[in-house]
Amino acid sequence: MSSLELVEHLLGVGRPQDALRELERLGPDEAGTIVALYLRGYAHLNTGQADAAVHDAQAGLQAAPDDIALLYLLSVAQAERGDLAAAEAAILSALGHAADDADLLAQYARILMRAGELEKAGRVLATARASAPGSQDVLRCHIDLAYLRGDTAEAEGLTHLLLAEDAESARGHQMLGAIALERGDLPAAEQRLGEAVRLEPVHDEVADTARAARILQRPYYWPVRFFNRFGAAPTWVAAICLIVGLRAAGLELAAGLFGTTWLIVCAWSWAAGSRLEHQLR
Repeated sequence: MSSLELVEHLLGVGRPQDALRELERLGPDEAGTIVALYLRGYAHLNTGQADAAVHDAQAGLQAAPDDIALLYLLSVAQAERGDLAAAEAAILSALGHAADDADLLAQYARILMRAGELEKAGRVLATARASAPGSQDVLRCHIDLAYLRGDTAEAEGLTHLLLAEDAESARGHQMLGAIALERGDLPAAEQRLGEAVRLEPVHDEVADTARAARILQRPYYWPVRFFNRFGAAPTWVAAICLIVGLRAAGLELAAGLFGTTWLIVCAWSWAAGSRLEHQLR
């Protein structure tokens, strides 16, 4: 196995730090090749170094300006940095060479979704699905689009389809965990998010959410669960309306007791929320 083949293997098994160390051992000639720059870019990307990944992709594109793989890498890295305009420019340049490539179209759709252009993203994904009906990347994008549109039933159904094809899809378990969390099903959320972390341990935010779902199941945190489930604004409006209604009906004592209880619950929720934040640090 050559050095670059070893780097590719290390990336494939989720060891980007080891891949970077192996890349550092390359001689100057081999380190400057397009393949080495491409692999280094993905290693940097997978270790949270998006700026370095952009530099790697741009260095490779100086030698091969029409290289689709490098343009794709550049688009992903720029999107990770939050520069959606640059990410879009890179992926459109790649699509100029392969207009029906499903992976390129899926990346374009992801950029559009992040920019809030959901309808356009839907049209792009329809083209991608026609080009590659069995693409899991396209399916994952459809799941994200359904979720962003607020159609959790479709997102959940598509996610079960994804997991039927790939039971170890971290993205699938993460999505089902997020949906369970929205529904207030904390045990299911903890189980799904924990499985996502097991499959892809590098995602600290998912790990924190899984821990929060586990902690919130304790009785002390029931006010936090209540407000998370129904929302602070709607519950406050409902509480005020109930207090006004009780007073209008002449039930001053009941209104006073409910108002006092409500303030206690709100203070409890604030204290529990602060404690939860402290535990997650």
